[in-house]
Amino acid sequence: MLSLVRFHRGGAPKVSYPPFRAMPPEERGRVRVMAATLQLADALDLPRDGSVQQVVAADTGDTLLLRTPGVDLRPHLAAMGARLEYAGNVLGRRVEVAG
Repeated sequence: MLSLVRFHRGGAPKVSYPPFRAMPPEERGRVRVMAATLQLADALDLPRDGSVQQVVAADTGDTLLLRTPGVDLRPHLAAMGARLEYAGNVLGRRVEVAG
């Protein structure tokens, strides 16, 4: 749990962080996926105004497309970049966001 809190806003969980290092490898894998999911959620909430009410996901196998109907997140894409890239690496596919 501490590792999720520590890494939910950005950056990959690191084995230099003692609570993460102490976990068995399979648990570290689960934490990486959960951290990536939380980072995606945090990225989608970058407007910080409650405007994102719905996220529609489509997985093509090589791309995870996340749409936010009625909300244009294009102004925030640069700020989302690292989180989307990390999630893509963990999930094994490119992650794209569209309004």
